[in-house]
Order: sequence, then C-alpha cells, then structure tokens
Amino acid sequence: MASFGESSVDRINGRYGFCAQKTTADRARMVKLPNQPTSAASELLIHLDEFGRHETIISITRANRPISTKSAPRLGLVTSFGLYTFFHALRLFTVRHSGSPIFLEYILEKMKVPEKDILNNPLKKAAADNPLSPPESRKYGCSFCNFERWAEPKGMLEDGVIGFASNPFPFAGYHDVHIIKGPFHNVTEILDNPIYAIALIRAAFFRARHIYRENPAVIKSVFWGISYGIGRIEDGKEVASACASFQHIHSQLIGIQEGTLNPANSLRPAIARFEATHNDDFFTAYITALENEGLLVKSYNDHAFLVAPWAQRSKHHLRIIGEVPSFLAENPGEKTVDSMGLAFYDALRVLAALGIRSFNCVSLDAGLENKNHRLVIDVIPRGGIAQAELEQMYVVDGFPENTAKEARTIIEQGSVNSSV
Repeated sequence: MASFGESSVDRINGRYGFCAQKTTADRARMVKLPNQPTSAASELLIHLDEFGRHETIISITRANRPISTKSAPRLGLVTSFGLYTFFHALRLFTVRHSGSPIFLEYILEKMKVPEKDILNNPLKKAAADNPLSPPESRKYGCSFCNFERWAEPKGMLEDGVIGFASNPFPFAGYHDVHIIKGPFHNVTEILDNPIYAIALIRAAFFRARHIYRENPAVIKSVFWGISYGIGRIEDGKEVASACASFQHIHSQLIGIQEGTLNPANSLRPAIARFEATHNDDFFTAYITALENEGLLVKSYNDHAFLVAPWAQRSKHHLRIIGEVPSFLAENPGEKTVDSMGLAFYDALRVLAALGIRSFNCVSLDAGLENKNHRLVIDVIPRGGIAQAELEQMYVVDGFPENTAKEARTIIEQGSVNSSV
C-alpha cells in the first residue's frame, strides 16, 4: 500500500520536479491493491498536490464506473398548493421542492407576514432560493436583493454592478461581502456577459487595496472566496450544499492580520526548495509543466492562466493563476485584473455546462512580502467530504487531463458531451 509518511515537500521537489517533462503517470505513485487482480483496473493513482499540502487518490476502477445521480421530481402547481394548504408540517419541504413559478411567486409576494419579518421568514427565503423562483419576486425573500437593508458601511463598485458591505457576522477583523446587484441567484443567469465575473475580481483588488491602505501595519494579506449553492433540487437533481448562507451570488474578502493563519504560507517551503534545487522560477516551471502534459486550459496573454491541477480536490477542479502575487498589489494592471476575471468567467462557464450547480472558490494570496509568489484562485465543485478528505486525502473519481480537455471544448465550442 502507499506510504503517506514521505515528505510532501521532498517529493514535490524530487520526483515531481517541474523542469523535466514527464507523463502524468510519472508524476503519480501507482499503487497495486493487495489481493486484487494485477490489472490496470485495480490500481490507484496517488497525486501529490503541486503545493505540497494534500494528496489526491484516483482509483482506476472508481473513475471508470458508471455515473449515477440522485434525482427527484418537481412538485407541480396543483400538488404544491395542495401540500402547502393541507399539510402544514410539509410547507417548507413544498416550497423547496416546488417546480411551479406561480406557486413560488405566491409565497414571495402574496403570503402575508408582518413587514418586519418579511426577509426573516423561512418560507419566503426558501422560495427565493428555489432556482425556479421568478427573479422579480426574489427581493421579497432575499436580503441581498435589498440593498437598503445591508449593514453599514456599504457602497457600490464597478458602476453599480457590485455592492459591498461589512459582514454583520464577521469571523475576521476586516470582512467584506461583495454582492452582485440584481436578482441573480443562479450562476447561469450571469453568464450571458463576462461583466459580472470580471466585476467580482475587480472589486476584490479594489477593496483589498483599500483595506490595506487603511491598516498597513496590521493587514498582511487577504483571503477571497465564494460559497455558491445551498442544498436544493435543481433540474430534478440533488445539489450538494456549498455551505452558502444565501443563494444570491456573492463573494467575501477577509483581511489576514499579523500573527494569524495565511493558507498561502504553506506554499513557501515548496517554492523555496524547488527554486534552490532547480534554479528556476517555481510558477513559470509549473505552468510550463502543466502545458506539456495537456493540463493548461487557456492562457490569457500570459496575464492569467486557467489550468486543471494534477491533484484535484474534486472532479472538474479548476485553478486560476494570476500574474501578480496578491490582491494587495499596488498597480496590478488592468490587463492582469481583467484577464483573471475572464479566466473566472470561463471557469464558471465550464461548471455550468457540466451541470455543476454548487462550488467553492478559495484564494492563495501571499501578500506583498513574497514577490516570487503568484495569486492563485481554486474553483472547486462541491463534492462529498468523508473520512479521507478530513485528513487531506481527497478521493476523486476523475482524471485531471479529462477535466482540461472538457474545459477546452466548452470554452472553444460552448458545449461538451459529459456526465457529471
């Protein structure tokens, strides 16, 4: 069986050195399962995370097995009203699973509740979160659709496309919420134009720099992310929760203060050891290696890159690599910021085309003190978290080269033949 005691940093700089072109199989440990037929179908591929943080386990058997999805029928207009009227214990269930926009509009606009409780009513919120709710009615159940109700301080960015407010329930000293202005609760609703994805990235750069200027002695970096998707039924399929509080599309920006954990710091040993060993820039070599192995999805004039990492945390995990080290960069350049926005837009297009309706985005931002670092944003479809994942061993039923191939097809042609 595989040994998990070997140093991740040693392996990323040794067997996983990026200067030499190797096949994907060379970069992974191939493990024969004991007491199993000695065939390809009984092998495990174990990929070390390129940044030395975790391992991804791919079972050839699991990756090639037929895909099953959980499905559930939508409740029609008559059934929805019948259950809601006669079975009070099933009202929340009915609102969440109703497939009738007329019924959902009734819950949002006609159901009588005190004015002060409108946006705190669980039935109205569930109706607004239902993907089939009429967009113009969502404001009666969604706090983020009501700008005047946001916490102070608040303001508008990007010509009114993005609103921001301080999170009234912060888990850091500086905690922004950036909210797309408009009744946008489903990612497919913002994909007709890249303006929204680009605006979210622009807002992150703008607000990060603002927070830093106000507190240069305190703020050392920032953490940007998105949790998109509450548990729900969409298109007849069960959608895993990404632990979002609101279905309304929004991002969050958190100031990382002196002395607190910065996830990007975990990359420092890998980068330092690699560059000392190979006398080459880590990220330049990394991107070149990804391109050599077919894992580069798209380059945006070298200002940003969209890739499929070797060690995916879930199937169809995508990664954006920027040209600058941090959201705090003094002059990141319009081309760099917009290129990262376009890469983010393309990543959302890929997930939408694959039928993925729940995902998390997380950044690795080393701040201004690490000039050889690059800003990284991981776009990770929400999957199951079981025993192994809690110990940084991700079981993924898919291959990174397939993710990259499908993503290129979607971006170039706008569609793909794939099952999630």
